[in-house]
Amino acid sequence: MSAKRNLKGMLDEIIRLFKLAKEGSKEQANKKEEEIIDLMTLSPQIKRNFTRRDLSDLFLQIEIDLNKNLGEITKDELETYFNKLLSKTLTYKFFFPVSELRDFPDGFELGYGKLLSFGKLPEKIKADISYEWKWKYEKDKEYSRTFEEYKERKENEKYLCLEVASIGHGKAILLATEKANKSLGILKVVYQAPLSILRECSFLVEEKKTSGMVEGGGFLWAKHVEIAFLDQMIDQINKVFLKKDLNELEFRIKSSIATHGIIEAPTPLETKFLLTVISIEGLLVSENEKDYIGWKLREKIALLLGDSYEWLACFLNKNPKDITEQEVKDKLVDSRRELERRIKDLYNKRSQLAHLTVEKKEITEEDLGFAEWIYFLILKRLLDLRMTRGIDCIDKTKSDHSLNQYLDEIKYASNRPHP
Repeated sequence: MSAKRNLKGMLDEIIRLFKLAKEGSKEQANKKEEEIIDLMTLSPQIKRNFTRRDLSDLFLQIEIDLNKNLGEITKDELETYFNKLLSKTLTYKFFFPVSELRDFPDGFELGYGKLLSFGKLPEKIKADISYEWKWKYEKDKEYSRTFEEYKERKENEKYLCLEVASIGHGKAILLATEKANKSLGILKVVYQAPLSILRECSFLVEEKKTSGMVEGGGFLWAKHVEIAFLDQMIDQINKVFLKKDLNELEFRIKSSIATHGIIEAPTPLETKFLLTVISIEGLLVSENEKDYIGWKLREKIALLLGDSYEWLACFLNKNPKDITEQEVKDKLVDSRRELERRIKDLYNKRSQLAHLTVEKKEITEEDLGFAEWIYFLILKRLLDLRMTRGIDCIDKTKSDHSLNQYLDEIKYASNRPHP
């Protein structure tokens, strides 16, 4: 594993950012914290065990445990802390109320877990859950005449119970919710029942003798950052959404965002990946290009993004600000070839997944991250082309301002200026 993705190899940079975070204003500290989180999530071990919110909470916990300001912590202290933290995962026991199920026996095995009635749950979990009933009854009075009636109904509810291994509790919630909804999907198919997505849950961590509850809210957060091009993207997309007469490209942008918007935090990894690649296809592939989609897709993406600063930074492993125009020219062929290879691998995994190939390659968090990044870059580029070049469709037969015409110009141009 490269130093860039190995947590130990990141420690010097993390320490440097810790110091900068404590020296600046609160706003600057927040930005440095985001940089640290971005860096740490490059480590597969961190990404497997923590969400971004877990890491944000962890920084405060580090200060408490070491009794030091983050800016005062040494590399050796941080390395020792992480070695201990990552040496052992915790077992989280989760309990999801499934109020829509009736008459299933206790112990009924379902996917990754089993169904139990309220009375069969651990005492600590029963106490946590029942503690909330009084105020929930006040909120749901219209469904029960008395509190005793409400209590009896809640005591007869079934819970889907399962275990996951993790370190950060936010990551544990994500993993458990994904497994719970995959398990419930069995009944959706067999019973042909449109059961609701499971979100609310209680959990128990026996190693720490702690418990917790998650209401039916979100698992991650989207925090506004003052980055001009992101605000410009949102503004352009807003205009597409509010426009009455959409051209083909605008329709594709709106539809692909709707497709990608189906994804929720508990959506299974494979489904997230599939929906993301489908969203990419929706942006780039016309109805006349149904043959050899994989080949056409990777060629188009290589032409669109092969000389972008974002991709070149990844390909050359350099800061985008340090990339020169000469490097763009010198490395363009190799850059596009490598991007084509990556897209070919991505699309092959999509095909294997869509066609339920038995001996398929595993879809990883890294695959999903790459697919989402490519989708973002394509969307950003198309919004720019819509504004600067008047691109309004995909197929050359429909307009003089088609994407395919533009890509042909790039393909056959000897010196295309860098965007």
